[in-house]
Amino acid sequence: MRTAIVIFTLLFSIQALAAPKQLICPKYENDVEVPKCPDGSQDTARIIRLDTNDFNTPGAKAELELLRCEGSAYLPKVEIHQADLTVTSSAITVSYTDISGENAFSVNRKTLKGRYAGQVTDAYWLCTIEDIDASANQI
Repeated sequence: MRTAIVIFTLLFSIQALAAPKQLICPKYENDVEVPKCPDGSQDTARIIRLDTNDFNTPGAKAELELLRCEGSAYLPKVEIHQADLTVTSSAITVSYTDISGENAFSVNRKTLKGRYAGQVTDAYWLCTIEDIDASANQI
């Protein structure tokens, strides 16, 4: 009986850690956060929504949301992509295609700093991790 309780506790603990998460990543330039939009929303932020259960799943997907203060016909204020998810011991990478072509945004798992592949500027996105509250979902 005691063994069953220990196994149940371990399984529940692991399941509690493996859950839908989001990385919220405001942009920094010269180690200073880029100012927010006039309406108070975050400019140039990246939000990655993923399920940690998918970390070892081939073909896993994540949702990437790109935020901007102002939109245009080519770059909307909010842009959402279903992205390919790649997870290594050092980085989480989401790859997607948009009007500019193929893009890969990677977040270092230790520092939580995000950068685009081939990026040559000092700008970066500094992420925080949050649980996704799915309690109101109907299905």
